[in-house]
Amino acid sequence: MQGNKVKNSQASEQALQDSQRLTEFLNGVPHGDYRDVVNTIIEKCMINYTTFANWRSGKCRIPELYKSTINNIANRSVF
Repeated sequence: MQGNKVKNSQASEQALQDSQRLTEFLNGVPHGDYRDVVNTIIEKCMINYTTFANWRSGKCRIPELYKSTINNIANRSVF
């Protein structure tokens, strides 16, 4: 049982780190382009806004496949 607590703790920490990186990227997006960037992420990752909001708040981790998609949208390494 102790192993599950460690795994959950590590997953939570990773989700928070991913959240911070995503937020840092989005904070750098020009105000007029923000909604377009968010919509592009949602469309390319084939997720809904609730999932995006959970990623942004750190409530769930961002899968590796989607991290590379976000990196491509950002034209730089976010993660």
